[in-house]
Amino acid sequence: MSYIWRFLGRFPRTISGLIIVAFAAGLWFATDYVENVVKPREAEARQARIGGEIARADSMFDRGKYEVAVAEYAYLLSSFAAELPEVEIARLHDQVGASHVRLAGKQQEQQDTVANLERALAAFGRALAIRTAAADEAGEVQTRRRIGDAHRALAHARGDAAPLDDAVAAYRAVLDLVGEGDPSARAAALRSLANAHRSRFEVAGDAEALEAAFAVYDEALQAAGPEAWPGVHGETLIDVGLAHVQEAENGYRTRNLLQAVKTLEGAKKFLRLDSFPRAHALLHKHIGDTYVLLAGTTERRRSDRASHAQNVVRWQNRAEMAYRVARSFGFRPAKANLVPGHPHVSADAVEDDDKKE
Repeated sequence: MSYIWRFLGRFPRTISGLIIVAFAAGLWFATDYVENVVKPREAEARQARIGGEIARADSMFDRGKYEVAVAEYAYLLSSFAAELPEVEIARLHDQVGASHVRLAGKQQEQQDTVANLERALAAFGRALAIRTAAADEAGEVQTRRRIGDAHRALAHARGDAAPLDDAVAAYRAVLDLVGEGDPSARAAALRSLANAHRSRFEVAGDAEALEAAFAVYDEALQAAGPEAWPGVHGETLIDVGLAHVQEAENGYRTRNLLQAVKTLEGAKKFLRLDSFPRAHALLHKHIGDTYVLLAGTTERRRSDRASHAQNVVRWQNRAEMAYRVARSFGFRPAKANLVPGHPHVSADAVEDDDKKE
């Protein structure tokens, strides 16, 4: 500081004052430029970088590169959490969970599937700790639904019905959130709840759970009527048909499979090709699979042998017709081994029919 005063002391006071004023003005302009130009530009560039990283992570998820997506989301949460709004932090945790669920579906080993589902549930828990209905109701609905789906998948992976209690609780929470105001969302939540009951039948053989599933499917069909919500109504009918297919495993095989076909065929008028092309094709895949199961049944009595043989040929042909539509969208028959003499009926679908009838 003494050097500055020595320097100014060489000049008259007027000149020294002008120097000081000029110096102060330059300092102010420099500070103002840094604060109002440089820093905002740096902040803008950083936000653009963060936005680019988020877009990259989401792109990896959308392209099915779930391991990369998990790593990208983890990097974002560890490096930029302090600069992100809570809503976005919750979404990133939710996406981590969804990525692990997708990875679980690709695993061959049970332990890997279970491990990914457990990681998914931990990530969903972190998202739910931030996602409240007051801040992001749609986000909370999505996370709770995904929690239910993960618990349902975990029950199947472990062969244990216990996680289904948590799945049911998650779906009921979704129902409480969506209320009566959104028929489509309510029907979707009811379908999820019914599917959880159906899973209990699959995992534990609980016949009462399947009855509960049918009752909830009826609620879903009433919540989203066919005129206003043809897509939702038709997709619910698919689930009902698949429930009848599962019911056939418990007895009255032909009767339940015929009911399944009737229900699935009835969904055609709602899931039309021009409006719902992919759902229309998936429906035909399920129809084909069900006809394959019917073609694999045997007659109940010797006297029925001729008529049953005719039915088998008809069911085989209908299966093939349905698969033609399904294959146009990349859907394939459920079974790979084909019955000799017919191009698309599965050998391992053939089994004794109606032992309990």
